[in-house]
Amino acid sequence: MKRLFRYLPKFFQKKLLKLLYRRNGKRFQDFEVHGNWKFFIYNVNGHFVPSESLGWFVDYDYYEQRLFSMSAFRYKPQEGDVIVDIGAGMGEEAIVFADLVGAKGKIFSLEANPVIFNILNHVLGLNKITNVYTFNKAISDSDRSVTIHVSDTSYLGGTIGHEKSKAEVENFEVEGVRLDTFLANNRIEKVDLLKVNIEGAERYLVNTLDHCLDKIKNIAIECHDFRYAVEKNEFFKTKELLSSYLRKNGFSVSSQHTGTPYIDDWIYAYRQSAK
Repeated sequence: MKRLFRYLPKFFQKKLLKLLYRRNGKRFQDFEVHGNWKFFIYNVNGHFVPSESLGWFVDYDYYEQRLFSMSAFRYKPQEGDVIVDIGAGMGEEAIVFADLVGAKGKIFSLEANPVIFNILNHVLGLNKITNVYTFNKAISDSDRSVTIHVSDTSYLGGTIGHEKSKAEVENFEVEGVRLDTFLANNRIEKVDLLKVNIEGAERYLVNTLDHCLDKIKNIAIECHDFRYAVEKNEFFKTKELLSSYLRKNGFSVSSQHTGTPYIDDWIYAYRQSAK
């Protein structure tokens, strides 16, 4: 559909999208295309929302519902909260987090892929969001540059620190930083929610948490054992590693049991005193 759609005159593209969104009870106004028709930003119901899909289901409510079903399933951010958002993508969650924490709250969003990082900043600017602070960095086990391997099929498939697969055709050198270093450099003394979605690189968090775990109240990490189940790459087998580490350090750890692997591989952790 993308191939056919892109060759239509812009007038007909907008008309078709407006019709399709209207059928779903949504008010579409305009859209932008980025990355040679790989990424889109839709203006729907007064919000600018990013997507990899050329479709008519994406809007703010969609991302809000997705957030509460995954990264904010156990802990719903409150007004004034501080969130560290590792693997922020194009801002799909940041635009919702920004409303939840309000003007007194702060979101520190890290996105390693420089192409996606630019779209993230653009989305935040279009929505006039001012309480999200962005960083083109990758969380790593040391403070040094790392190579990001980016998938040709989806930016969500990009990761660091493992052998490049056939689907990964582009590399970027970006600044790597330990989580404890990042918190110290930005004078972050408390984290109400640490959200992590970094395609297997969550394994690098373990030895960077030792010196800052006391600052963190709630944690939501998408582990990627579901990728291990398909690709048999040990790099993605992280759920037990992280769950065990957090339990040993005084956190209660849980997961969902929906039958959908990429949802059930999220782990949620909190200290008993931080309920």
